[in-house]
Amino acid sequence: MRIVAWNLGHQTLERKIPATFIEAVKSLVPDILILNEYVHGVSRKGLVADLAELGLSACGVSDPIPKQNQVLMASRVPQVPGDLNAPQTTPAATANFLHVLLPSRDLEVVGLRAPAYGDRAQLETYWREVEGLVLSSVQRRILFVGDLNCDPDRPTKPGGRVLQRLRAAGWYVPSPCGDWSFISKNGQRSSRIDHAICSPMLRPPAARYTPRINGLVLAGSTSELAISDHAPLVLDVEW
Repeated sequence: MRIVAWNLGHQTLERKIPATFIEAVKSLVPDILILNEYVHGVSRKGLVADLAELGLSACGVSDPIPKQNQVLMASRVPQVPGDLNAPQTTPAATANFLHVLLPSRDLEVVGLRAPAYGDRAQLETYWREVEGLVLSSVQRRILFVGDLNCDPDRPTKPGGRVLQRLRAAGWYVPSPCGDWSFISKNGQRSSRIDHAICSPMLRPPAARYTPRINGLVLAGSTSELAISDHAPLVLDVEW
């Protein structure tokens, strides 16, 4: 099963999605597509229909909160809302969290984006909430996937240290193949901040960043006319 998580960089606006986006999704061949930093609205009817034509006909979106972005999850198999409560640190934390169950696959998936808090106390509170949610799910076949705004292999932030502790507790936090998942507009700064947290109940997935595919620029600097400033995180989960 292939899970693709992609930050579209909409910030808080219902931005136009490039025409090449659906072609890119078709090339990535996901069984589950998770879009974060995404804003839903009336202009997305065509997007949902296009995803359905690719076989991603089951679709869920996190609850809308004014001036916040959301998470969309589309899958090839039916999905139902999960029971995990979103973090409550701030409205941004709550809106950027979507838990779904895939009963036919005996799998649970959480799509999320960690807000880029400038306030240290909020950042630490958020990651305490996330760590508690993850640890409480240890007996579930579950993955938490998205833009985590931290790097477990460079634990200079609270999030990176939490991811290291989860690794030590038996959770799989793979180091994806690829140099970066985010690149700045001028192309001079990059980082590896899109990640997955996978339950010990699952086999460790293969993970990679995919900034280009079939001649399409999925992620790059402004000058490259890329779809986003984040590369999709591609997870291949053994079944």
